[in-house]
Amino acid sequence: MNFIYDLPERLLTVKSFFPVIQSSKFKQYLDDCLTNRKQLVVEQFQTICFKSYELEKTNELTYHAAVHPQNYYLNRYNDILAYDQTRIVLKNTNDQNPVTFSELSTNLTGYINANFIRSIEVPPSDDTLLRANDHCEFIATQGPLKQTIGDFWHMVYMYKCPFIVMLTGLQYNGQTICDLYWPEKLNVPEHYKSTGFEISVTLLETNQSDCFIKRILNISMSNNSNESHNVTQIHFTEWENFSVPTITDMDKLVKEYEQNYQSLVYHQPTTASIGPTVVHCR
Repeated sequence: MNFIYDLPERLLTVKSFFPVIQSSKFKQYLDDCLTNRKQLVVEQFQTICFKSYELEKTNELTYHAAVHPQNYYLNRYNDILAYDQTRIVLKNTNDQNPVTFSELSTNLTGYINANFIRSIEVPPSDDTLLRANDHCEFIATQGPLKQTIGDFWHMVYMYKCPFIVMLTGLQYNGQTICDLYWPEKLNVPEHYKSTGFEISVTLLETNQSDCFIKRILNISMSNNSNESHNVTQIHFTEWENFSVPTITDMDKLVKEYEQNYQSLVYHQPTTASIGPTVVHCR
């Protein structure tokens, strides 16, 4: 079951589970829940799981593109799929036409196991255009497979994503849970193929702390290095499989991301010019 979507407002009927929270007070509410009302968080999560199951049964949330034979091998796990309603559609970089909700379940091309997550500042609507500059703050995706590395970088390039937050290792008990998708040698570009073109990725810098590794990468189309941008990957190294990180380490990760994001905001004319942050686990 997949939980990456905007829960429709008509389902938010249990006020004790889903109170209306002003965005300016959301952090305070979250801190209170995690400190004093942890059971409420568990119950809210269970309720969302149940509601998502209900929406799947009524076909209000669908997986048509994800389970189509031409796309199924692009999913790492058969029970973690991208909903049609908020999925990323990979397109030619010259195609600026937006994608609407109604097209997502019928257009089976350009599939990647990834979904937009809208900013809490913006209420959902029934047919909002899914574009990186339309208040989509994050992209949640799976750890790239060998056959999807090019598509992953295609997505990062297409939406001008400035950050990648990686919440997994590459191996667990000798099994690959996320394929290596970046170059390991400094200043030596590697090329990754996606449908229709090739992406060049160069590792510029690596810095290691006690709980994360920060890598600065430059990406461009292989045949057009003039249109490139840097991507900061924050690779959290303290989230073992089937466990949870310490609050201290998680706090360090969040603060590192916030500091980097605010530094980027400082140098941009508006936050609307900043692409969504990519977050992935295994």
